[in-house]
Formats: sequence, C-alpha cells, structure tokens
Amino acid sequence: MSNEVKAKKEPAKQLPARGKQPELIASPSRKTVNPFIYLDTGCKICQFLPLSICVTGHNGELLMANPHMESMLGYARGGLVGKHLSSLVSEPDRKRFKEYLSCISRGQAAAFDGEMVRTDGGKIWVSINALPLPKDADIPGLLVTINEITDFKRVIDELQLGSKLLDAASDTILLRDLEGNFIYANQAAYLTRGYTRDELLKANIYQIVAPEYHGLIEEKVRDLFKKGEITFEAHHLKKDGNKFPVEVHMKLLETGGRKYILSVIHDASQRKKMEQELYRALKMESVALIAGGIASRFNTLLTHILGNINVIMNEIEPETQIYHLLNETDKSVEHTRELARQLMAFSHSGSPVKKTATVANLLKDTADFVLSGSNVFCNFFINESLHKADIDEGLFSQAVSNVLINASQAMPKGGIIDVRARNVRLDENEVSGLPEGDYIRISIEDHGHGIATADLARIFDPYFTTRQGRLGLGLSIAYSIIHGHGGNITVDSQPGKGSTFHIYLPAATGTETRKESAHKPASHGIKMLIVDDEAVIRNAGGRLLNKLGYERVEFAANGLEALGKYKESLDSGSPFEIVILDLSLPGSPGGREVIKALLKIDPGANIMVSGGYFDEPILNDLNRYGVKGVLAKPFKLEELKLLLQEKPEG
Repeated sequence: MSNEVKAKKEPAKQLPARGKQPELIASPSRKTVNPFIYLDTGCKICQFLPLSICVTGHNGELLMANPHMESMLGYARGGLVGKHLSSLVSEPDRKRFKEYLSCISRGQAAAFDGEMVRTDGGKIWVSINALPLPKDADIPGLLVTINEITDFKRVIDELQLGSKLLDAASDTILLRDLEGNFIYANQAAYLTRGYTRDELLKANIYQIVAPEYHGLIEEKVRDLFKKGEITFEAHHLKKDGNKFPVEVHMKLLETGGRKYILSVIHDASQRKKMEQELYRALKMESVALIAGGIASRFNTLLTHILGNINVIMNEIEPETQIYHLLNETDKSVEHTRELARQLMAFSHSGSPVKKTATVANLLKDTADFVLSGSNVFCNFFINESLHKADIDEGLFSQAVSNVLINASQAMPKGGIIDVRARNVRLDENEVSGLPEGDYIRISIEDHGHGIATADLARIFDPYFTTRQGRLGLGLSIAYSIIHGHGGNITVDSQPGKGSTFHIYLPAATGTETRKESAHKPASHGIKMLIVDDEAVIRNAGGRLLNKLGYERVEFAANGLEALGKYKESLDSGSPFEIVILDLSLPGSPGGREVIKALLKIDPGANIMVSGGYFDEPILNDLNRYGVKGVLAKPFKLEELKLLLQEKPEG
C-alpha cells in the first residue's frame, strides 16, 4: 500500500483544544516549535522516567508534571497542573526558593535543596534543578527536575551530628590506615596538639608520637592484630615539640575489605600530676615521721639549753667575756631553733597557727631580710587590692625565704628576682588539688640557669638537690608549709632562661585578727602550773618563770596529775591563776582532753598552750576552745615574758 493511501486512512492527530492560540501554531515562515506539542511529547517520554519532572510557565504555574512527581507528592493524575511550583515548597524555604527561581531566570545555573509538602502534610527533602525552556519553544518557562533526597539528607544529618558529637569529646579520636596516614581526626585531636584539622590530616602517626615510643607503637600494632583491641601508655608531641603523656585505646576495624585503626587517646597530664603529688606526699610522710621525731627531741633539748643560757645571762654583767660567749651561743642556738621549727613544719603540715594578715608587706620584709648584703635584688609587682590571707606569718615567711634562696642561688653572678602577687579565681583542679575559689598567686621569677626538664618532677622531693653539699630540704619544706595553709606551689622552668615558682594561697574570708593589748601584771603571788611530760622542759620553764618573778610555780608530768592538782588547788581556795600546758601531751588524757576537763572544772581557767608545731584546729580559733595564748617551743625568756604580759580575754 502506498504512503498516500496510508495517509488517508490515518489522518494526523490534532492537538487537544486549549482555546484559540493561532499565534503559537508553527508556520513555514517561522522556525519555532509549538510548545504544546513539545509538552505533550515530553509527557509521553517523562512518564516512564523514575525522576520527578515538571514544566512551568513564566509565572511559575505548572503546565505539566510527570506521574513520578504526582506520586511523590501524593497527587492524582493531572492534579498538579495549574498549581504554582513555589506553593509546593514548605513555608520556611519558600522565600529562598523564589530567589532561586529568580537566579535561574537570569541565567545563573544552580541547584536548590529544601523541603516540599505532600498532600497529607508530610514533608520530604528534595534537590531541585531548573533550566529555562529552549528558545525555539517560543514560550518563557522552566524545565524542572526534582530528586527526593530525604534518606540522603537524614544520613548527612546523622553524619554531621556524629561529627559534632565526636568534636565535642574531650579525648582525641583518630582513624588511620595501616600505613599510619590519618583519615579522620576530631577537634580535640588537632587543638590539643596545636594543629589545624587539615595540617593534622596531612601528618603521619609518627609525627605526633614521641620518637622514643615509635618502637612501642609498632609492637602494639602487632598485638592489635592478635587481640583486636589494646590499651597502653605513651607520650605524644605537640606541634611546638612539647611532649605530654597519653593513654591510648586502639581497636582494629574492617570495612570494604580494608583494615583501619581507631584510636581513642586520653591526655593523662592531669592524672600524672596527681600521681606525682600523691607520690611526693607519701615520700614526705615517711620522711616526716623521722623529721618530726628529730625536731621534737631538738625542741626539748633547745628549750633546756635556751632556758639555762637566758637565766645565766641575766645573772652576769653584759661587759664580761662570759656574757659575750653566751650571747654568741644564744645566737647559734637561735639558728638551730629555726631549723627545728622548719623540721616541725615539714613533719606536721596540717594546721599552722594562723591569723589573717596582709601578705604584701610580709613578702617585701622577707625578701629584704633574705637578700640583704647579696648581689641579688627584687622587683615587686603587687596588686594594690591584694586579698588578705590566713597564715602563720613565721612559717609563711620561711616558705618564701626558701624559694627566694633557691632563686638567688640560681644566679651566682647576681641578678634580679621579680616578685609578683595578684588575686586570681581558680576553677576546680585548675591547679592540682585546689578547690574552686579565690586565691592569692605569688610568682617568684629568677633569670638563672633554669631547671632541667628531667628534674622538674622531683624539685619538691625531700633531699633532692642538684647542688653539692646541700641538704635538699628547702623547697620540700616550702612545699609542705604552703600545703599546710591549704595552698599549692608549682614551678615553670626553661633551661638557660630561669624559673618561676607560683605560690597559691586561699584568700581570707574573715577580717584581720585583732592584736591583744598588752599590760604588765604583777608577777608576785601569781600561782602557776606547768604541765609537760619532759622533766627538762618543766625545769627550764620553772627557772625562767622564777627569773621573771613568778615564785609560786608547780609542775605536772601528765594529764591526770594536772587535773588532780588543779582540782585540789580549787577546793583549797588557792587556785592556779595560769596553766601552761603542753598541747602534744602523750597518753590519756592528752592535751586537748585536759583543756576540756579543766574548763569543765573551772570555766574561768586561764589556759595557755605550748608545743613545737601544732596540728590542732584549736589553735585556729583559740577563744572558741578557751585557750588564752600560745607559746612555741623552744621558747626564750623574752617570749615567755611577752606571753604572760598578754591580757587574757574573759
């Protein structure tokens, strides 16, 4: 059959009636394509594609939508035609979508990711790509493809959330291949080491591990292949070369036929510091037991020696040779007494006899005294509004003295020591072992030879010294005294550049202790009781009191004897007017129990306590416990005289 006959039997299909639109019909004189033929043909093609496709007019009205798009949004066949595309976009994204369409109309190619709304109110994530219709279509409009990415977006969101969670972790998290190249690093990984993320990802495992641990890493990786999971300790390197201790937990992972190593790494610096503090404390405790025994015996002997020297010196003329010899001996004993006091401070760091005081003047006075006559000088930088502190002035001055002496010895040719003091607010454990609160930070900086890195961890250990012929107790004693005040002492040092010691003292919460007014009571006729288990102390004390004019002095060697004598004197109508009691009285009842019993017998008892160095809360609140004064052993005649001149509070 000819083509002509076939043409007669199958007339050409007419376009659907859409109203009169003669201007859109193609003519031989115009090389344009009727857009409705274009759309109709497109529909037939697009209805088979697993992709949402639509065509809009110049005003955004949908002229055609394929079945996949209708199904995706829940519309019936033909239900989208006539709707505006922007109305299908969720309200929060609509303004942005209109701006996107405007960009497309200006010829700027781009994609839009956002949410579209289904007929049931549900929302789906889509990626929209719009292109202008070909120019030969002779109609302004857009060809739009829409790809649902809800599942993809959920995965991306989960990955982003996971990444944020990993970045929020304080521990380092690293993923690397078996060659040591990093594939993933969380925020802690690069920030704690001083890198950017890109810098760290370009690095290799051996660039962040201290060289001495490279062999260990290789050994541990071999173990990892046997066990699948291991934990060990090492040292890592920061970008600037500084080392820090770490705890590493490794796990072997396999995906896509390849093996990877996941490492979770904890910075162990704080734990190591606490371990060092504990180790130092245990060492100090063992040494303190010995030091305390020696110091206690020293105090007993020195009290006896000082007492006798003072009595003899008061009996002879000051111009004689014997007097001068005794005076020199007295000065030597005074130095020995200070050593004993330091040993007692070292052995009992619990409760110094504290009062609220201004630290600034004490710092200056101590520095002037320690450095007097030397070729080392101090520059002071002290905050004018510096807090007060509750301190034992003598012991605190001794601690500062020891640090200053160490600083001056680091500069044998002389130099400048910078002493700074300011108020600081510390967070919990910002400085090892210290609770949150207000502190005074005293920094003592020398410009000497510095401390070797290997020695920094031992600088406060008892008997540790780098100087020949030295005892090595100065900094240990300073450490013990400051800890006894509820503070801490740390050190920063660079070999060849000097060292800086930082002393942290808790700021006082109360007001400055009021000084007692002094008077000179008549000594004659006053009845006194000395309670001490050491006969030499009782004898020395008796002689000193006699020298001061106190003739009615009795003694007790233990708590029971003291209570018996006191009750007996009270019953006889001739009570003791002053009791000087050894607070560290051994046996039962001890010093504290004797005080309570005396006050029960006589609430008006005038009790003074003596001792070498006290580890008793009583001495931080004397009035509360009924104690009128404190006498530190070994004591001299003048110190006993001053104590007895203090007016007891009623």
